[in-house]
Amino acid sequence: MTLLLEVAVASAADVAGATEGGADRLAYAVRGPSGPRSPDLAAASAVLREAEIPVRIVLRLRDDYTTTGG
Repeated sequence: MTLLLEVAVASAADVAGATEGGADRLAYAVRGPSGPRSPDLAAASAVLREAEIPVRIVLRLRDDYTTTGG
């Protein structure tokens, strides 16, 4: 069994510390009123540029966990 350490980051400024701390991959989302939400494109791009390890970005645009298909 392979174990991975996934670390949640709040911004591109957190990437270096997470990586230095041993993260195998990163999770990125912004805090919304009802849970994690999708970050804007510029913020997501900044995190991706800083990271040399895989990044999982939350894709959630609505308050619930459904989609309109758009």
